[in-house]
Amino acid sequence: MLYLQLKCFLLVLESTALTRVKKWMLKILDDTNLDVTVITPHFNNLKGLERMLSSTVPMGVKVVVVDDQSNSTVRAGLKRLVENYSHVQLLYNRTPQKGAGVARNIGLNVCNTKWVLFADADDWFLEDTGEILRGNLRKNENADVIYFSPVSAFDGALKMGQKSQRHEIYEKLVKNYLDHGDEAIRYQYFSPCSKLLNVSFLKENNIQFDSCIAANDIMFSLKSGFLAKIVKAYDHNIYLITEGSHSLTKQKSKKVIKSRFLAAMRYNRYLKNTCKKECYQRELLGSIRLYSIEVKVISIAFLLRRFIGSKWRII
Repeated sequence: MLYLQLKCFLLVLESTALTRVKKWMLKILDDTNLDVTVITPHFNNLKGLERMLSSTVPMGVKVVVVDDQSNSTVRAGLKRLVENYSHVQLLYNRTPQKGAGVARNIGLNVCNTKWVLFADADDWFLEDTGEILRGNLRKNENADVIYFSPVSAFDGALKMGQKSQRHEIYEKLVKNYLDHGDEAIRYQYFSPCSKLLNVSFLKENNIQFDSCIAANDIMFSLKSGFLAKIVKAYDHNIYLITEGSHSLTKQKSKKVIKSRFLAAMRYNRYLKNTCKKECYQRELLGSIRLYSIEVKVISIAFLLRRFIGSKWRII
């Protein structure tokens, strides 16, 4: 709020004698803010969202929160919460479809900055994120995707704050790219978080999230990684992923499992037909064995029918 008030004051200064001072001060203010939008889908999690928004305050970024059809009580609290943050824009998913992918696409459609970061409402950015981004954006103005190595921690009452392992796959991908130039980072960095994406690049290639209940980000991440002409990676930590017992990654309902399985099939087909990188395909038969413990026989029959009908390579 103070930033906006000061900038408005400087813009209305009319004195010719102060013109040079005005331009100098405006440049300083603009240099401290990043040409970055953070897009965050939200669903019935005001406590987590408040923590996320607080972490963005020192970064100097815009934030777009897209509410994914939370209940009426939460929506009322959400509106009051967002009013405390002058850098946050609140949008609502009013489409017939629900899900984080739909919400992220709504935010991406209104994004008018050069760069975009995606964040989940139960995660947050680390203390030095703003400075890390500032330094790396100056060096990589022409990049399409810039990957960072995240960290993770438990968010449940029993293990609050303890280190989790959710980040390790992404940490390894970044390390292997930096040490050996391993291109796997383009195909297996499934999370849309902890990486900067060039908005023009995304829009020119029509890269959006799938409108499914789970694994909406797998094709988004694959397409952006494969189509990117300039990719950079840094082992700096800018983002913390939380691991909680109620997150979507922990759910094993029939609907969620079907969504994840079908997303994996789309991923394998794109790798084979477009990327010509079958070595990164996911083990679908292993997925069926894993899921068969969790769901009814009818679900397994559905998955097997889709798998056999696909005529894709069995791995």
